[in-house]
Amino acid sequence: MARLDELAEAIARTLRLSPLPEPLPVEMRGHTPAEVAFFARAVADACDRLTAPLSSIAVSPDFGVKLLHSAGVDPLNGGAVQIRSTQGLGQCVEFYRFPVD
Repeated sequence: MARLDELAEAIARTLRLSPLPEPLPVEMRGHTPAEVAFFARAVADACDRLTAPLSSIAVSPDFGVKLLHSAGVDPLNGGAVQIRSTQGLGQCVEFYRFPVD
């Protein structure tokens, strides 16, 4: 099974190569909030390295609690990637290439 950092690299490549689907949903069932925070940061870092578009990441408030807290202290890509708390996502994380109105 692939590690989270390897999956993050694959997600960044997908974001770079295709404008669809928008947003790109990733099911994180079985992962902890700390792993979600690590994964989201790894995707943002990989997107920065690969010059893949990434404007925001959406997570549910309870599942993304660590990510939401850590992004307030240490913003992703210097604040270039917005973290949004979205009700109803469950254990899914959504990656947006383009700014959301």
